[in-house]
Amino acid sequence: MKTILALFACLAFTIPQAQAKEKPKKERLTYNVKIMNANAAEATIITKNSRHRGKNVKKVYGTLKSKPRWKKIRSVENSAVSVIGKDRYPRRTEISLNNHTSGKKYVHTINYSGRTIHGTKTYVHKKKFKTYVVPTKAHTHDVISWVPYLRHVNYRVGERFQFEMFSGNRLYSAHCKTIGTADLLTDIGIVTAYKVSVQIFRGGRLYQKATLWVSADSRRIPLMFSMNTKYGRTSVEITQIAH
Repeated sequence: MKTILALFACLAFTIPQAQAKEKPKKERLTYNVKIMNANAAEATIITKNSRHRGKNVKKVYGTLKSKPRWKKIRSVENSAVSVIGKDRYPRRTEISLNNHTSGKKYVHTINYSGRTIHGTKTYVHKKKFKTYVVPTKAHTHDVISWVPYLRHVNYRVGERFQFEMFSGNRLYSAHCKTIGTADLLTDIGIVTAYKVSVQIFRGGRLYQKATLWVSADSRRIPLMFSMNTKYGRTSVEITQIAH
């Protein structure tokens, strides 16, 4: 579940920019997380205009919460807040991971300075913390800043792009290719979407494969994200858009 938030609730160095319409000042996207076709959790992503250290920024709030029936298997309540600058990269991230099943709770505070990441990880259940510094090869996204970044990609079938992401524990590199378009049946209707194949690398080795669907209109809404996890086939599917 933590990986799902990191890759979807939780993209990037060579992505071209699209000439899309200005996004709403505040927007809420709601998703249903399915594991082996069972409704396991609800994820939300809220984006709003804000200020940070005297500058205009975007604040993105992400949540992931187990649904009642799934709580008997794994009960989690995770959240993240990302402060994103005009270049669409994060300045600061706060992540809270609360596993009610195991009784473990972690809080991450992460600051980004160029190509260096400074973080503090607090083990709330142990009353301990540690600090760390992570050098990166390129500007890096956090667990959710890549979602709004996706909405400014100029997708073209056959073209590739890639991005770096820091989950709070590890660095990942995602290599993406737009492989086609199709009409996708969703809870918000039938939407023409770009289909993107994603290969996720960790430590230079292939870690996971996934498929991403993004609306082909000017809104560039992330509609669905699917991959195989240790829990089985997992998908994150949009259910509602609110402004």
